Amino acid sequence: MQERSRLAQTPPCPTHVNPRPLLEELAAELKLPLDEADIELRLLTETPVLVCERTRLTQLFAHLIGNAMRHRQPGTQSRIDVRVETVSDGWQVAVQDNGPGISPEDAERIFQAFQTAQSPGRPKTGSGLGLAIVKKIVESLGGRVSVENERGKGARFVVWLPRV
Repeated sequence: MQERSRLAQTPPCPTHVNPRPLLEELAAELKLPLDEADIELRLLTETPVLVCERTRLTQLFAHLIGNAMRHRQPGTQSRIDVRVETVSDGWQVAVQDNGPGISPEDAERIFQAFQTAQSPGRPKTGSGLGLAIVKKIVESLGGRVSVENERGKGARFVVWLPRV
């Protein structure tokens, strides 16, 4: 809750950010939980330099990767792919997992506070704030976020950020 409040009160202060080192730092911080959960994190970025706020970009990646870590497919080798690339009108960030995916009903509401996607036979995980914070961060940077998925085959969260 405090993080959402801070985002609303703090105007972005854009700077040039190379996401590759930022992602490598985050991967190092998450190494133990990733290893314990047998999750492979792949950084598939062409390393464009983005103009945005480093702190918000770090929060964005942390929440999207954390969400993918929580919603993995039991009994399978879990994988999370993170891709950052330049597109014609800005930058695209995609975080894709091979987890259970999201039902169409859940996909409609997961960016709202306190809403979580439910996997059949699995306990509720998370507070329901992570993706709401992602949406708030993305909107504060003038972008948009969406989810693409196929139930049973994973989810792909796509963030578009404008060139500044």
